[in-house]
Amino acid sequence: MGCQNNDYERLRMKYVITSHNNFAIGCGAYHQDLAKGLTGNVVSAGYMKFVDGKIKVYGNSVGYMIDSKPEDAKLLEELLGIK
Repeated sequence: MGCQNNDYERLRMKYVITSHNNFAIGCGAYHQDLAKGLTGNVVSAGYMKFVDGKIKVYGNSVGYMIDSKPEDAKLLEELLGIK
């Protein structure tokens, strides 16, 4: 999924996390599209950005009607190997 368009809403980095700690990150797609092929139920979804080398999460997924959780940032950092 490319991040090469001028539409800010579509450029924001989205993420989903499942009950099996599978995750997907992308932009220019719906949260449901990101979750295709992941195992487990989606337990968290929202938007993410990097601030001072750390992940910050915010917002929600309208399609899943689920909010991002503050602890998602730490889990995503662990899953991505960010220290």
